[in-house]
Amino acid sequence: IERISASTGEDESKVRKRAERYFDEIAANFHGTYIAFLDFVFNWVYGRVFTGIEAQGLEKVADCARRNPIVLIPCHRSHFDYLIISSLFYRSHLSPPHIAAGVNLSFWPVGPLFRGAGAYFLRRSFGENELYKTVFRKYITFLIKEVYTQEFFIEGTRSRTGRTMAPKRGFLSWDVDGFLASQRRDLFFVPIAITYERLIEEGSMLDELSGGAKKDESMLGLVRARKVLRRRWGSAHISFGEPISLADSIGDRRARFA
Repeated sequence: IERISASTGEDESKVRKRAERYFDEIAANFHGTYIAFLDFVFNWVYGRVFTGIEAQGLEKVADCARRNPIVLIPCHRSHFDYLIISSLFYRSHLSPPHIAAGVNLSFWPVGPLFRGAGAYFLRRSFGENELYKTVFRKYITFLIKEVYTQEFFIEGTRSRTGRTMAPKRGFLSWDVDGFLASQRRDLFFVPIAITYERLIEEGSMLDELSGGAKKDESMLGLVRARKVLRRRWGSAHISFGEPISLADSIGDRRARFA
């Protein structure tokens, strides 16, 4: 704040207020009431649309999460990905993850509900906005330092073809920097594979693949989505991989990274 104020001539109090607005735009408002409500609603939805949800490997992740901060890294196929994972954690008596979500999902009423259940929102591009970038990265460091479980989709967006897309490594670098700044002994990354017998969004994805424009998420789209409750979409399968220790991966090079 002092550096930006000095370089631009903007009053320091105004820069600080802008930083506070960025924080309010980004940060989750984690509360058990929101999580319990969403778990109740979406478990009713699961019963209507899925024939079953199968999960493998959660026990080893749970054991790791009780002792260390962890970062969940699922592939991204559907909007149900993060809902199912949060529900699995909640029903296993684990704190659901803080989830990195695009700011396009912050619309009312979904945005406040997701924010209360642990979602934090980021812009698609930070551009040259140094203040926003700094607030966001400090927030990541805070989550690691306070041992909150995180979740982000390394592909950046949902796959429209069913194939895993090339990873976007920006978030990985932010977590590595946050880990080094937090002085935690370790941080574990957990890869997660998610597959569906049939994708609920298959209609819109086929439309996009045939040249149609991607539709922005909105309240109207949410209302129209109720038609998915009229049919079954098969089962969902979630496989948690072996947690990967960042401390072990860095080894004796930690001082050089810092």
